[in-house]
Amino acid sequence: MNVQALLLLVAIVCDVLLIGIFARDYKNSKEKVTLLFILGLIVIFLICIYFLLEKMGVVIVF
Repeated sequence: MNVQALLLLVAIVCDVLLIGIFARDYKNSKEKVTLLFILGLIVIFLICIYFLLEKMGVVIVF
């Protein structure tokens, strides 16, 4: 497997963990800054998924 694909998998796993941590924090605090941070992490997660699929040869058309 390609090294870049493995790094993308590590980034995805770390991003999912961060989303879980900050989502739990948002449930307790209900701050809008935390919600914006979670949405930013979700965007980064989707970008990582897109690049991983691209490295695997899957073509995505918007």
